[in-house]
Amino acid sequence: WLAIIMILRKFIGQRMGSYYAQSADAVVGSSPMGDPIQFRRLWGEYHWKRVLDQMYRQDNNGHWFTPVELFRPYYSNTVANCIAQHTKDSTTQAHGDTPIDILELGGGRGTNAIAVLDHLKQTEPELYERVKYTILDASPTLHKLQKDRLLATDHAKKVSFIRQDLALVADGKTLLPPSENITFVVALEVLDNLPHDKIRTRAGSQKNTQQYLEQCTVKQNRKDGSWEEHFVPLADPLIQKILRCAPSYAYNSATWVPIIALGLLHELPRYRPNVQVLLADFDWFPEEPPNLQANAPPRKSLLAQEEPLIKAMDDFDYECYLSAPLLSDILFPTNFLRMKEFLKRSWGDFDRDIKVRKQAEFLIHYGPEQVDQTESWLTGYSPMIHDYSNTTVLTATLPSSEQ
Repeated sequence: WLAIIMILRKFIGQRMGSYYAQSADAVVGSSPMGDPIQFRRLWGEYHWKRVLDQMYRQDNNGHWFTPVELFRPYYSNTVANCIAQHTKDSTTQAHGDTPIDILELGGGRGTNAIAVLDHLKQTEPELYERVKYTILDASPTLHKLQKDRLLATDHAKKVSFIRQDLALVADGKTLLPPSENITFVVALEVLDNLPHDKIRTRAGSQKNTQQYLEQCTVKQNRKDGSWEEHFVPLADPLIQKILRCAPSYAYNSATWVPIIALGLLHELPRYRPNVQVLLADFDWFPEEPPNLQANAPPRKSLLAQEEPLIKAMDDFDYECYLSAPLLSDILFPTNFLRMKEFLKRSWGDFDRDIKVRKQAEFLIHYGPEQVDQTESWLTGYSPMIHDYSNTTVLTATLPSSEQ
């Protein structure tokens, strides 16, 4: 039989597709307590750690609790504040009646969409009336859950749902019809799961121009069906296009490239010239997997910069994506400073204010009153601020009408 060879991002995409085809409860956790956590009643950091540990023990399906789920509605309310501020401030809002499209990529359980719309309806009713909210997700189970939850709310007439693989968007397929509408694209803990490619400088070469680079492919071993990495001269059009706007990725001996995320961002303003973005995700992971199984198979892939964390459904970590079970979460850290430089080059003709902030700084800036609601009555400790220290937020917003 013929050996199967594919570019790495396609292989990663297939693995993540299998992972997110599981039941919604298996991949995105919701609080087993039902109601939002009463943070003001907590005694401090130790009490919070006990509550969080109890939540994982009660709902142990191998999934994560995202900040949206843990800190509802306060985290999402802050996201809504950011959207409202930059929508009202932008120069294109001079007439005050322009439609507003909010597009959430990877909508999880629909919790963020519900909270954002609730908050806008309560605090910005005029803006809310102009909003149309779309959730795009590739997961069939999460897509169904999002529809079930949102269509049962008062916002049912404002929401729409798209099931689509973002890899297609990176290759040029449009997310939304071309429009001059203000469009706010929100992605919360989505970048880490988007397929990446891996490139390296050709062995023996000291140069970093594209002709000296190699791209990673994976090939199936005919004998045992396992997969192996093979590097070939760089020829992929998408990688070549992205590296022209992000040459710093070529400066390393080997590195992962967030090819789908950058491809998506590159295309956005070309059919949505008034687009703004809010991206929140992990900026680093421990170099050594924190929960490595004692008898885990050894690394089979080339170690590279921005190496992902691989966590299987049994909560054990693995050294690389090729040695992990099929149903594993592959989480990449995002270098937000590189992403900012990419946006400056890619969006050169589209004036934007691009800021990179640690998540705590972002939350304090846009939602100080929301942060107050998560502080301990005794110590002032706020897990929404003091936890998740390895998370960063990038915003690219239209210039203020006051500038």
